[in-house]
Amino acid sequence: MPLKNPDESFILERDKSASMGHPPLNLPLKNPDESFILERDQSASMGHPPLNLPLKNPDESFILERDQSASMGHPPLSLPLKNPDESFLLERDRRAPETLCSLHSEKLELFCLDHQEPVCVVCRDSARHTDHRFRPIDEVAEDLKEELQETLEPLKKKLKVLEQMKVKSDLTAEHMKVQARRAESQIKDQFKELHRFLEEDEEASMKDLASYTPVVLDPNTAHPELVLSADLTTVTCGPRQKLPDNPERFDLVPSVLGSEGLTSGTHSWDVEVGDSTGWFLGVLAESAQREELLQSGLWTIGFSEGKYSSLSPSAPVPVALAVQTDPQRIRVRLDWNRGTLSFSDPDSNAHLHTFTHTFTEGMLPFFDTKDKLNILPVKVSVTVEQSTHRTMKVAPGTEMVLQRDAIKEPFLVPQRTYKGVSKNP
Repeated sequence: MPLKNPDESFILERDKSASMGHPPLNLPLKNPDESFILERDQSASMGHPPLNLPLKNPDESFILERDQSASMGHPPLSLPLKNPDESFLLERDRRAPETLCSLHSEKLELFCLDHQEPVCVVCRDSARHTDHRFRPIDEVAEDLKEELQETLEPLKKKLKVLEQMKVKSDLTAEHMKVQARRAESQIKDQFKELHRFLEEDEEASMKDLASYTPVVLDPNTAHPELVLSADLTTVTCGPRQKLPDNPERFDLVPSVLGSEGLTSGTHSWDVEVGDSTGWFLGVLAESAQREELLQSGLWTIGFSEGKYSSLSPSAPVPVALAVQTDPQRIRVRLDWNRGTLSFSDPDSNAHLHTFTHTFTEGMLPFFDTKDKLNILPVKVSVTVEQSTHRTMKVAPGTEMVLQRDAIKEPFLVPQRTYKGVSKNP
């Protein structure tokens, strides 16, 4: 009998097969997805999961395998987990095996204080541990942990000190590199200037004037709140800087020293104090400590809180000075051999104060300020004595001789020579 709809053939044959108690075989399907549904239902009706059946959703593979393993009464083995966190949960549930006694296979719950070893309850009752003292192993573990912490504490402190020293060392090394580059640049500049000075025409430079600074500052001694100029002749008080904590550096007073210790002869330098509200000038013994309040080795006069005063090892309490007019400049003059240190106003030639002391070690120019101090250059006249020599007259009884042929390498301005004191330039 002809069918009205061709699809009715599929429906009749499928219903016929179903009425006979088994699924149809090789029947054309209207919807390709029905193949998966029929085969899955067929496998389920036979009491076991389908094998190697195509799945519409890839995640169904994981679900079917997990359900199959669960129906057999044990967890799945080596199955891919849909959620990676399930791997962590499975591992966490696995308990680590307890440490057992190697002799009796019992749990080690006690600690023998005499033998200093963990034991089980059977070991405790054995002849080997007769009359021994025991404690629960957990309590002993806590005590040992506390002892370990106490032992580690001083080591931690030492480690912290070493780390701080390393930071200071690294900072000092970096600071020294900066200073080395700065010094190299200054030496080259001074050599060029000196070379130009010596190569000038002797006739044209018969009456020329030159200048030099008798004292330059040592940046390694400057207090962190003091800022030095590039040529190391001016010091200004400012915000605290992060500098290496080296032993030469002042820590409690805003001071800085000259770079060269004076061990003989006569030396003089002028300092511009201007309208500074606080300053001290003088000399400090090389052996004096600088990381604390200066108690010895310091000879100085100064101006503070509107008053002038002097300080020295023999008079550590400030002694008032009678100063008629406020000087703008202070001249410091050290005669090391005769043991005198004098201060005067170079503008009015007024004498301010003189210390008398027998010096036995190097003395360093000392500068202390709340504002700004400037070391002034010294003017010198140049005259030609011979074709290969020039003499720079600095002050009465003081001269500096430059020998042209002796200059081979870059160097700083030669030291001064004084009448009665022999020094080769």
